[in-house]
Amino acid sequence: MRVAIAAVAFGCLLSSCGRNGLFGPVEGQRPEPRVSSPRYEPAQGFVVHEWGTLTSVVGSDGALLPGLHHEEEDLPPFVADRLAQAQATPSLVQSIGQKMETPVTYFYSPGPMKVSARVDFPNGMLTQWFPFVQQMSPPLFWHGGTTPVDLYRTGSLTDWVECERFNEPLKGGSLDWGTFDVLGPEQAPALAGPLTHSTWGFARNVAANTLAVGSQREKFLFYRGLGNFELPLVTTVQEDQAAFANPVGEEKIAAVFLIQVTAAGAGFSELGPVAGGAGVAGKIPEPSQSLPEFVQALKARLTAVLIADGLFADEAKAMVDTWERGYFLTPGIRALYLLPQSVTDQVIPLKISPPPSVVRRSMVIRVELLTPAHERALASWLTELAQSPTAGAAEAKFLALGRFAEPHLTRAVNLTRSVGEQAAGAALLRKIRQQRKWAPTAVE
Repeated sequence: MRVAIAAVAFGCLLSSCGRNGLFGPVEGQRPEPRVSSPRYEPAQGFVVHEWGTLTSVVGSDGALLPGLHHEEEDLPPFVADRLAQAQATPSLVQSIGQKMETPVTYFYSPGPMKVSARVDFPNGMLTQWFPFVQQMSPPLFWHGGTTPVDLYRTGSLTDWVECERFNEPLKGGSLDWGTFDVLGPEQAPALAGPLTHSTWGFARNVAANTLAVGSQREKFLFYRGLGNFELPLVTTVQEDQAAFANPVGEEKIAAVFLIQVTAAGAGFSELGPVAGGAGVAGKIPEPSQSLPEFVQALKARLTAVLIADGLFADEAKAMVDTWERGYFLTPGIRALYLLPQSVTDQVIPLKISPPPSVVRRSMVIRVELLTPAHERALASWLTELAQSPTAGAAEAKFLALGRFAEPHLTRAVNLTRSVGEQAAGAALLRKIRQQRKWAPTAVE
């Protein structure tokens, strides 16, 4: 992967050379299907599958925008949570460019077996997980402490959430579950609860073996993280067009979905695949479908793409059901595309012992896109924010963006040359950074 996200020459993308030469057709292409199975069969032996989402926000010129440490999706109270410390260190978390959301790892075996598992995040911090782990890195600190100590406790989460701060820098994250039991397929013990109002239960709707990790039982390993890593595609937007460029030498991106969601309706188009050294461009879809029609159609297509990528059918359905609100019902313009597994293995290496006969990891990159028109609106809000009579209304507009308020406001501050507007924006950013949990902004 390339070191930086760069702007793309948009003229070629939208000209005949962009449509028929380097960048190929803009629509109607679908990913080449991968040889896959719709469900697990015991003859496949020991199999591990994983799905998850990596979320980013980019400006119209492709600039990666920081500030994605905020929460929106509820997690059950039994999940271990390191992110609570973010409030104590806003200077650290404000530099975060990507959020790794909801990877879940399934284990399949024809009979019971003992397994060990560890995941690393070289360029980030792993912030939430379940079941509990045996070891983690970087270590946590006690309040006011200066010496790292092992705060893992099997009986209480108190020690996790009372810690004062992240260990700087935000690198070298790891979680090690140690050795645990993959139960036989016929074993179905009670799982952790309660689930409260979370979407956690969708991930359980699979035929994977139940895991016994210490005293806890779950259908998968779960983890989340915050960090900085390079996006495979360079994404730019010009008015009503979006373009995606895959640098030379990079692996093919199997599918790209371009989406617009509004309160009145939504629409999507399917672009790609995108080979290394190539790209695609397309018009931002009109929100011409009703929301129920849109959700049904896009869920069906994304499910088919995930199955073609190697997931079992129930896993693909579990993923799109989990992300229905985030992918399909949150207002905005976004792209979804599959991350090549080799890239996933670089960003978050996963070590399983004994080695499975098959490891399939399907990660969906979610990129929230800022159009030039939206950036102009953000600039006008910032101007209003710097003026006393309109400051309250302008602040409300930014806060209505929920967990994406920080990257949007950051973009506005970066684009203005007014010292007064920069000061007003910086003051609101400090306020926003202290708010960890936001109500969902979905259009349901």
